[in-house]
Amino acid sequence: MPKKELDLKAKKKALEKKQKDPQLSASTKKAGLAKQSSKAKSSTRAKTAASAKASANTKAKPLAKASTSATVKTSTNAKASAKTSAKKAAKPEAKERKQSAKKTASTATKASATKATATKASTKKAPGTEAKRSSKPSSVSFEAKFYSDLELKDMIHAKIIRCMETGRITKISYPDLTEGYFWITAHDIPGQHFIGNTLGRVPILCEGEILYPGEPVGILAGPDEAVLEELAGQFKIECSKETLEASLKLSSDEEEKEEDTPLAILQELGITGISKEKKHSEQKEEDSLREIFSDVLAERKVQSGPCFKKEGGIEEVFANCAHVIEHEWSYKINIPDFNEPNGAICDYNGKTLTVYTPTQWISNLRQTLSAALSLNTEDIIIKKTKSFNQGSSSIWYNSIVASQVAVASYMCGKPVKLVYTREEQELYMDTMRPVTIRHKTGVSESGRIAAMKINIDFDAGAHNPFAQEIMDRLVIASCGCYNPQNVSITAKANSSASQPSSIDLRLVDSAAFFAVENQMNLLCEECRISPVEIRMLNFLDRDTKKTAIPFSFKLKKYFEKKDLEVSGTEIQFKKEKEDFVRAIPQKITYSIPSFYMIFDPSGKSFLELERKYESYRQQVLYRREKNKTSLIHSNDSPVRGIGFACSYAGSCYLGSQIYGGGNQSLEATYTEDKTVIIHCPPVSSTIQEIWKRTVTEILGHDVSSVKINSTFTEDEEPLLPETVYSNISVMTQLLRKCCETIKTKLCRKKTEFPFTVEKSVTGSLKKLWNNESFSGQPFHSTSFAAAILELELDPCTFREKIKKIQVFVDGGKILNPVAAQSSVRLGIQRILSSLVIREKLDYEIQNIEISFLESEEPPMQIGENVFHIIPAAYTQALSQALDHTVSSLPLSIESIFKAANENYIDEFKRALVQEVDAVASLETEEENSKKEKEE
Repeated sequence: MPKKELDLKAKKKALEKKQKDPQLSASTKKAGLAKQSSKAKSSTRAKTAASAKASANTKAKPLAKASTSATVKTSTNAKASAKTSAKKAAKPEAKERKQSAKKTASTATKASATKATATKASTKKAPGTEAKRSSKPSSVSFEAKFYSDLELKDMIHAKIIRCMETGRITKISYPDLTEGYFWITAHDIPGQHFIGNTLGRVPILCEGEILYPGEPVGILAGPDEAVLEELAGQFKIECSKETLEASLKLSSDEEEKEEDTPLAILQELGITGISKEKKHSEQKEEDSLREIFSDVLAERKVQSGPCFKKEGGIEEVFANCAHVIEHEWSYKINIPDFNEPNGAICDYNGKTLTVYTPTQWISNLRQTLSAALSLNTEDIIIKKTKSFNQGSSSIWYNSIVASQVAVASYMCGKPVKLVYTREEQELYMDTMRPVTIRHKTGVSESGRIAAMKINIDFDAGAHNPFAQEIMDRLVIASCGCYNPQNVSITAKANSSASQPSSIDLRLVDSAAFFAVENQMNLLCEECRISPVEIRMLNFLDRDTKKTAIPFSFKLKKYFEKKDLEVSGTEIQFKKEKEDFVRAIPQKITYSIPSFYMIFDPSGKSFLELERKYESYRQQVLYRREKNKTSLIHSNDSPVRGIGFACSYAGSCYLGSQIYGGGNQSLEATYTEDKTVIIHCPPVSSTIQEIWKRTVTEILGHDVSSVKINSTFTEDEEPLLPETVYSNISVMTQLLRKCCETIKTKLCRKKTEFPFTVEKSVTGSLKKLWNNESFSGQPFHSTSFAAAILELELDPCTFREKIKKIQVFVDGGKILNPVAAQSSVRLGIQRILSSLVIREKLDYEIQNIEISFLESEEPPMQIGENVFHIIPAAYTQALSQALDHTVSSLPLSIESIFKAANENYIDEFKRALVQEVDAVASLETEEENSKKEKEE
């Protein structure tokens, strides 16, 4: 029998002995719970609680019952005895590994914390100067394969064991493991058990309190996947519902009741001089602990406008408005993703760790693995496999998953492969928690927005290192493209006992645009103004001087009024006592937004939108008049509606703080044989084609002379996740600058080959945004898009059919029109498939019209815009058809039926009231007539 498996059996016997020995078991529980009291909850708390956590580690905290058989009182001696007992029961081989690893643990940890910054500082070059490529061997490579298709020699499989209840773990029961099968827990992690981030620490494997159902507790590893499934079904995890927060005595009053407290003893001895100081420190500690256990992960507050300089504030502005609309919107759309589930293959050979995983954040993966296994970063080889998942959890939690597999390989001494099931992927990687936005908007009689009060609540889940950035992005986009005279925005990201929420960071603004565009639609109905007209009155363009919004965007005057004279319009009327209709051609002048004139010089799209919107609104008014707003038993088949929405899409968010100072940069090397080598992470074939044409255009070389090099050493690997790079807008401009510098250097007489030029987003551009005041220009560039969506609803089946979609996009210079069309069309199809759960919307692909503005301005990101505008346009159209405000996405056939049914119930109530009134009136008349006869 292999030595490692014998060691595993020895460890198991030691654990059984420990469970039988009450004294040993109690000491171990004491140590675990004491450690948990200072670490478990801090994983989801803010940076400001760091000092409180440090004091919690050095001071003993009173705990409630640890189990039904023992009451735990933590102390330094208890912790020491528990550690001694744990060491005796530990696996000998694992112990030797840990001891050898700990020799370099401190230096490795420090290096992992400062590696990226130190490397960049040491290799920093002035923009445009020559840079020499590193000669170190590559520690990262890009594999054109899926990790789940790979097989390594002697590889075993792994399965995550999860606890489906919340609370503190009191007992884990599992069957006897046969030879070759392993059970790995948090106690087997040789390095750090928690991975730090900007908002706290995330456990690699839970070892105390379960914060959400499904949190990983351990890893079961073995050669046969079917056996692993069978064994996993026999695991039983028992939890105490009493949480760690409830266990800690946060009230100083309760502490004073204990007779054996140091303060009580000193007071009995007559020493009262330190009483006040002691109480102050206790209160300070209490406040710190309350902050640790706060449910708010991140928050942001913005108030701007002249009303805040007055006593009445924004509420006084609402009191003086002609119309005030208040409504709550909920957004929880997961874009369907049927790509390979997350996971990893890890192979630790005793010295180096090789990892195959679809990571999108290479630098973070390396630092996380280094901290978890106490390895030097240069001893980690990353082989990045194909990846397509875009959610925020896929960016950061992949590093946690890879660390779990790496610990399993470390303990088993074999390559280990873990592949999430499709269910695990949906529940723990792709789950998006709802974003709730409440809008209160006040407008004048003319339709000018006087004030906006916006409250944003986001359920971030148990852990979410991106919570602050998500909050900030939602706040920036909450007013949309509009310019209220006064604005108040309050946003909070709350932690909850649920899986970490995953949002595609490129599409995080969608929830804000969904809310504000639907709010604008309610204003249209209330003020009797057309959807386009109200946007004309309130649009925020780059030339707007008076604005309460502390954010600036590079938006053109898309809603500038332009007069259009339409001739040949037929106006029909019926003359009295005549049976014919006479058509009189006339010339009519319309005020049309300039963007309609740009995309459609004839103005046909605008006129059609205005006509249909008013026509469908008149149908709704007619149904209301006849008390037939419900679609149930309706003779009108089908009913229709039309919606309009617009948005911007920002690229390269300048306020991001989570990536440790990383910057978007690009290098280009020019060789003596006139070859241009672009050094960057792998990009799509479309981007490669655009970049090759860009180099050819500037340098005049053949396309075949342009190469893409995606080989990186540890010192050179990108600090940013792949999804952050704006390849069309930012990176293409950086490439143009590189080529222009190369062209300048080639004009010199003495030029040594090869030479490398590096360009990055300049510091002057980053200064456009002020993080402290949370104001300025938040994005490198902003594209614009608008959409018109028309649909009809079958009152029998409650299924919608999309009649027509028109999308207008200003994305600067379109470098590849065919690819741009395909990208936008694919985005429309993806978002349409996610609007109604378990249903596919009916539409014809030829009824999707896409128009691009011809421009010579630098190219901008355009693919994200459709995810901002299509949901809002769809719900506006559906709301008009139903004559019922649709406030949330996604929908279902049941929810659509319920909306129609609410109208039916309202009709029934109104009809019942009318009938009761009629009966009462009839009875009154009969009584009056009887009295008259009697008289």
